[in-house]
Amino acid sequence: MWNVERLSEPLGPHYDGIVEVLSLGFETDPGFLALLQGSGESRARLIRELMRSTLTLHLAGHQPVFVIEQDGEILGVSLAEEPGASLPLLAGAKELVRLLRVTRLSVVLRSVQGMFALMRERPREPHYYLGMLAVHPRMRGRGLGRALLEDLQAVSESHPDSIGVGLDTSNARNVTLYEHFGYQMVARLRVSGSDAWCMFRPDGANRRI
Repeated sequence: MWNVERLSEPLGPHYDGIVEVLSLGFETDPGFLALLQGSGESRARLIRELMRSTLTLHLAGHQPVFVIEQDGEILGVSLAEEPGASLPLLAGAKELVRLLRVTRLSVVLRSVQGMFALMRERPREPHYYLGMLAVHPRMRGRGLGRALLEDLQAVSESHPDSIGVGLDTSNARNVTLYEHFGYQMVARLRVSGSDAWCMFRPDGANRRI
């Protein structure tokens, strides 16, 4: 049984470990492969920069970070948005400027356009949104992803206003996995050159399947 811990800002030494796990977790993700050109270390560097910006914005919005840690090492992480969360505009503008220093304008624009396209498919009612979930490659298949997912679902079910958990994935293999946990297909989009599946799990779904 893995223990999931909720971290609060500032993350201190955990920050770099979280960025590393997110970067490794999405290095072969079809969405990122379509968004970013290049290969090898060049693409890996861009993914790290995007993950660093994602985490910085997440923290600027005071949103929860859930981790599985062992002996001081981050092994799994999920970034979730609480019901009613909004994008911190000032921090967002600063991160856009920073990203423009390390990548092309076209990449930044496609990333932002894709983000807003996916946001339009979310339920209007209050809900949690699973922005990212990643497990260190050497720990895959050992139940960390399941623990992170089920922990967020439990958090949603205990929230007085949340109706469930939404997410999106650009990895077709994940669709069946999420369906196993009670997620339902909401929409399928073409985003930044790859397919994206938008899914939603209403609270109490596991009690109805």
